[in-house]
Amino acid sequence: MKRGPQAIEASTPKAPSTPKPKSVSKSLKKSELQRVAEQFSKSKWTAALEQAKKLENKPEYSDFSLYIQSESKYRLAQGFMSKKNWYEAISHAQSAIQQNLKIYETAPESPYASGMDERLGKVELIVADAHAQVKKFATSQSYFHRVFERYKNSKIPSFLTLAQMQSYAKTCETNPHEKCKEWITILSELYPKESLEKKFIIEKFSKWIDPTGNNPYYDRLSKNYKATDPDQVAFEEVLPSILKSDYKDIIEKGQKFLEQYPKTTFRTRILYWIAYAYTARDQKDKAQPIYDQIIKESPISFYAILSSHNIGRDPDEFLKKDPAPASNEDVLLSSDEKRFVQRAKEFSSVGAQELARMELKAIDLKKNFSNPFLVFLANESCKNQGYSVCYRILTELNQRSFQDVYSEAALDLYFPNVLQDSIVPTAMNLSLDPILVTSLIKQESAFSADAVSSVGAMGLMQLMPFTAVAVDGQIEQAKLTDPKTNIKLGTAYLSELIQKFSGNWIYALAGYNAGPHRVDKWVREGGSKLRMTEFIESIPYKETRDYVATIVRNYYWYTYKRTGKKMKTLDVFWGKPLEFKEFKESKPQTESALYRRLEQRTPYPRAVAGRRP
Repeated sequence: MKRGPQAIEASTPKAPSTPKPKSVSKSLKKSELQRVAEQFSKSKWTAALEQAKKLENKPEYSDFSLYIQSESKYRLAQGFMSKKNWYEAISHAQSAIQQNLKIYETAPESPYASGMDERLGKVELIVADAHAQVKKFATSQSYFHRVFERYKNSKIPSFLTLAQMQSYAKTCETNPHEKCKEWITILSELYPKESLEKKFIIEKFSKWIDPTGNNPYYDRLSKNYKATDPDQVAFEEVLPSILKSDYKDIIEKGQKFLEQYPKTTFRTRILYWIAYAYTARDQKDKAQPIYDQIIKESPISFYAILSSHNIGRDPDEFLKKDPAPASNEDVLLSSDEKRFVQRAKEFSSVGAQELARMELKAIDLKKNFSNPFLVFLANESCKNQGYSVCYRILTELNQRSFQDVYSEAALDLYFPNVLQDSIVPTAMNLSLDPILVTSLIKQESAFSADAVSSVGAMGLMQLMPFTAVAVDGQIEQAKLTDPKTNIKLGTAYLSELIQKFSGNWIYALAGYNAGPHRVDKWVREGGSKLRMTEFIESIPYKETRDYVATIVRNYYWYTYKRTGKKMKTLDVFWGKPLEFKEFKESKPQTESALYRRLEQRTPYPRAVAGRRP
């Protein structure tokens, strides 16, 4: 049985049934709900807190009221910590904890009941730190241990600051509890050897940790990378024919593959190579309908772009001019979900995007909702910067072969124009193409600044801790979820890889995902003799291959959206940067000191935060 969130030395009572909402006037609902949401979205914590209290006794708003109260108390507690008003910080944080628990107790179906462990953890961390500051080390230590238990090991670097680690160290020095050694050892395994955090732990607790600096956590992860899918194994039997340009074999094996795996995710990919083989054999009458089929079925895909170049047609010719029909109603919506949808619309109308996203995430996407409702949900999610939910829905519509979703309007969902205030100046300062950086961020994190992958990659550009430390030895791990910091470090690393690979973006992207030493190996083992598309196909890791192809796809469509022009060649990716003149003014293409430091430090190909459509 799954254990619910708990406060220290307190158990969570059994959740009672949720009271049925009472009917209220529409004008009252809108004015009260939106007023609180607007104050909260503007960071007016005290005003939001007072307004929210007025809604607590209204059953249809009580969960929302409790959330606003708890989050406002938490933000106020943060403010008191910065002012070194430790006791006020403790008081507000403890109040936030109780309000959070009350949500879980009274409204477990609420959007604000999800992610409760992490939300409680960040509040308890304030209580832990503040108690350490007033030298109540035993109490502080119990809170620290509670926080550590709430989080997965790989997520600890994303929230624990160096100052908080120092506070925890004080509790262990004054109160050497048996758990201290256990947690110090775990923390040691989570940070790279050269990091500030690791250096601090070694300095304070060298007797408790591995003096060799080995990292069992990352070693463990490297042994558990993804298993190969059956259709991937079958496709790899076709791959040698593609790389040898054995066109007859490609056609025969490709058609057999499609018969064996009619619903494979490799369908578009194998169709492209069959068509390409027909083209190479001067059988254009057979190639043309396959190219057309690829573009029609998946007009924004990587293989649609390649197909369009081969037949001289633009993919956007296949995009519908009118947006797909949308509806905010569906017979499968529960009464609670209808309430969530309504609240999300109201929050969105006053710019409270964070609240709107939380409401929309509570919709059960496992239900077989109608296409129009899913279109509505995708629109609302993307509009409120809930891109991970939006892309998940678009993927579902793609899998349903819902062609109406491929429209000019849908390009704004697939390729949103976000974060440019940070991306453009940072990229241009490094003579790096901002569109390339945007395309990479979309694939890495779906524009989620606080994304943390299963292997510990963090932030918008999904930086691994050891990569971040190699770029900037003074960076604190917890700061990697700050958007500007993450973009600054990520673009510096990407720029170094592009220089390392003499301007070849494909090699650099593959290196960003799988490690530059692996790309060196692939190039040495025959990759240097391959053309761009063939090299992408030859990448042995499916995750990396899809990653590179998808970023090429992203770049193509972002370029179209920004300039209104179609890219007639993809040479920019293969070391001929015709599309981005500033790149020619970059530093000499020499192996950098950064690359030499990284060469021995990327122990495994790491998965991105999530799949993007």
